[in-house]
Parts: sequence; C-alpha cells; structure tokens
Amino acid sequence: MKRFGGIFDYENKKHRLEEVELRLSQSGVWDDPETAQQLNQERSSLERIVSTLERVFSSIKDSAELLEMAAAESDEETLEVIETDLGEVESQLTDLEFQRMFQGELDDSMPFLKSRQDQGVQKPRTGRKCCCACT
Repeated sequence: MKRFGGIFDYENKKHRLEEVELRLSQSGVWDDPETAQQLNQERSSLERIVSTLERVFSSIKDSAELLEMAAAESDEETLEVIETDLGEVESQLTDLEFQRMFQGELDDSMPFLKSRQDQGVQKPRTGRKCCCACT
C-alpha cells in the first residue's frame, strides 16, 4: 500500500493513538491537568482520523469485491450502488483533507468565534491574534 503521510498516514496515526491511550491510562498523567487535556484533545483527533480511515479502507475493499461480482453479472444496479458508496468515500477523504489544512498549534483548540456589535459591524473575536491581526 502506498504511504501518503500526514493525516492519511494510517499506521503512524494508529500507533500514536495507542501511545496516547497508554499514557492517559497512567494515573500520574492526571496530576498535570494541562498535559492530560492536551492528550485528550490529541486522542479525540486521532480517533476521528483513524476511524474515518478504517471506514474508507473497508468501503473501498467492499466496493472492489462488489465490482468484481457486478462486472461478472453485468449488474448495472450494483454498479450504481458502488458509485454512490465511492462518492461517500470521496466525501470522507475531503473532510480529512480539510482537517489537515488546520493542523498546527491551534489544531484542536480553535476558539469559538464570538460576534460583537461594534459601530454596526460584526467583528469576530477570538481573544487571540490570528493571521489578520484581529482580536
């Protein structure tokens, strides 16, 4: 299997998830709430990615098997089902790609934007400097 890296690097994500879960199972981690929170956020992100990739792999495998049967029987209806299933796979991969664009320091802690009325104009307020230098 070709390795793509980044958010699509299933083996490394799965391995890291196991490491994070092991670390969270150790009683001492809860003595440092900040570290425990970071690990919980990382676990949540990794679980989302790993489970999505597992669904994608399973869907592709199932579709390949159905394709063989449908081709052998010239079953147009099954081909349409496969096309629909692969559309869902594409959507899941697009979602992962979108998540990948936001990887970084604030990856799992993106603040909720609060709207503020300021002289009749809505301005986003994050409490942090962003690329636009808004606060």
